[in-house]
Amino acid sequence: FPSHDNQMMHVVGVKTVKLNNMKVYPNPALNTLSFDTQKDLKTIDIYNFEVQNILQQSLIPSTRTLDVSSLKSGLYFGVVTDVTGNQSRIKFIKE
Repeated sequence: FPSHDNQMMHVVGVKTVKLNNMKVYPNPALNTLSFDTQKDLKTIDIYNFEVQNILQQSLIPSTRTLDVSSLKSGLYFGVVTDVTGNQSRIKFIKE
């Protein structure tokens, strides 16, 4: 899992993840992952537990949701990049 800093949170059993003023919910997610942030988002990269990049998606800047229904159940990591290039790292569980 790529990391440029030490900001990482444990999320097992947590309903909301706060990371760099961004909330990611619901956690665990069934079909849709939502991002509560004031920033416009640009891209998201999703990695599985084996650190394989399994989803790389450009986002419409004002989009604050991601369809995760095609992912298998399990633990995932993500890197969310906003339009200014700032990155936030997330973890979530897909049901």
